[in-house]
Amino acid sequence: MSIQWNKVGALFRKDLKDALKNTQCILMIALPIFFVLLYGSIRFGDESMSGSLVFTFGLLMNLSILPVTFMSMMIAEEKEKFTLRTLMLSNVSAADFLISKALVVLLLAECSTLVIYGITRPEAITLGLLLPITVLTLLCLIMFGSLIGIISKNQMSTGLFAAPAMLLFLLPAMLAPVNDSMASVARFMPTQAMMELLSRTGSAAFHIAVLVAWMVLGAVLFMIAYRRKQFD
Repeated sequence: MSIQWNKVGALFRKDLKDALKNTQCILMIALPIFFVLLYGSIRFGDESMSGSLVFTFGLLMNLSILPVTFMSMMIAEEKEKFTLRTLMLSNVSAADFLISKALVVLLLAECSTLVIYGITRPEAITLGLLLPITVLTLLCLIMFGSLIGIISKNQMSTGLFAAPAMLLFLLPAMLAPVNDSMASVARFMPTQAMMELLSRTGSAAFHIAVLVAWMVLGAVLFMIAYRRKQFD
């Protein structure tokens, strides 16, 4: 399926403007940053939480909320306004449609990631390592956000699917360090693979394979759902 970059560019500009006017989007971007500032200010006697721990929590929140929840809401909104049907009939491919919205979410999520990184200054993690790994992880999660948006009837119903998906990606990675059973599940999750790559633990090839597998699975499921919607 060929990608028409002129259409992608036009859709991207429209989607970015809409996102920056969306109160829910701004809230989703601000929420992880707010919690990073909150937890960074908590003190235990004369000590505060380590920057690495606060960074991990903020990063997991950021990458679990925005790509899954807001991506699904953007697509569901197109369906509610009947613009999705118009785009399909205007020879806009699934790839064009998906890439434009994915770029918006990717840009906003990475901006939030940079703010979190700047606040916490985690040791042993450089931007040269952080940015490519988080981009790959975001692509995985964006695919599932897109899938949720396509199968949901409207924006309200996206929460029924987005909330469990968000918890699925968030909780295993958060609880893995303190629960062995959860750790055995988390090793196959994209968010945990991201954290392992950032901390340089385990097999990098395995973690990358996990990320790629989730991304391919999400892309295939989205394409199937998009084509079925096209012929409904």
